[in-house]
Amino acid sequence: MKVLFLTLYSRNFPSTYFRVYQYLPYLERAGIKYRICPAIPEEWEITYYKGKKWGKMIFEARGVGKRVKESISGLQYDVIFLQKGITPANFRGLERLLFLFNANVIYDFDDAVYIAPPQEFRNKLFSCLQDKKQVEKIIRRVRLVIAGNTHLARYAEEFNKKVRIIPTPIDTDRYRVREYRPGKRVIIGWSGSQSTNKYLNTIAPIISKLAIKTPHVLRIMSNSMKGIDGKLFSPAEIEFVPWSREKEAEVIRSFDIGVMPLEDDEWSRGKCGLKALQYMASGVPVVASPVGVNREIIEDGVNGFLANTEDEWEDKLDLLLEEGKKRKEIGLKGRETVEKSYSLKVNAPSLIKTLREVAR
Repeated sequence: MKVLFLTLYSRNFPSTYFRVYQYLPYLERAGIKYRICPAIPEEWEITYYKGKKWGKMIFEARGVGKRVKESISGLQYDVIFLQKGITPANFRGLERLLFLFNANVIYDFDDAVYIAPPQEFRNKLFSCLQDKKQVEKIIRRVRLVIAGNTHLARYAEEFNKKVRIIPTPIDTDRYRVREYRPGKRVIIGWSGSQSTNKYLNTIAPIISKLAIKTPHVLRIMSNSMKGIDGKLFSPAEIEFVPWSREKEAEVIRSFDIGVMPLEDDEWSRGKCGLKALQYMASGVPVVASPVGVNREIIEDGVNGFLANTEDEWEDKLDLLLEEGKKRKEIGLKGRETVEKSYSLKVNAPSLIKTLREVAR
């Protein structure tokens, strides 16, 4: 069997890495051949994401030409696995071209990308080229939809009855259980990106208040500190660690507590809880907002904590800051949850089965 993976981004982006690249060794062992074609290849990324409006338009136009060739090449494959979108800008008509050459298409998504294209054009001339209902059109026509969580599955089921939930899995060989360090200064950790830094600010008053009672370190791993005002977290000591794929698991393993604050909106409800799962797989007790899939992953007080109000955030972080045994107990329960339901070893067979089903 041969599979053509059409992804929006390269392996440098979490969505593509966790939902495509980390499966590859399992596909190879199953005798499945594949080709991966990102809309924005790795060699374009720096120029594309730092470029201005016209620069991005040029790369988008090149991406359309690239996608046309790749759609035609779909004739050579048993299955096309479309991950998230055809191009970041959702150019009109590309979905018709895709299905023209191969109808055996699986659509996989792990974010609420139906809200708006990842790359929106404000200029009226360019915006008319975008199809803001392209995700819906794709879902209507594909053989099968893979949704990352229940919320996304419910959306997809409005247009296609063939929907399967496969969560964003964690490689439990890579994310190993941390060593517990009683007596040392506690590290509250947060992993994110420039686009999600804003969420961390929502718990700044709690972090600041608790730092007066129990001195601790706030370790931030992100690709940027933009949007985070360090003064808001004083007197907590802040450490910034630049994100990298190679060091991500190691840095998370250094956390004593992991936090995942979110806003309760449609975009956040579509998230697949990746950060919470990374913490839990590493044996790090998590405190997260009760938004979307977090309610399904975390059983409050058993394998993690859910916190909605400021008082809840304060009480649950305070408990974990003060009680090392509780941190270990909750952390190990979180690891058990990931191993049972959210590990790569558990979910890879589901993806392979799905690919073979559609190929037939």
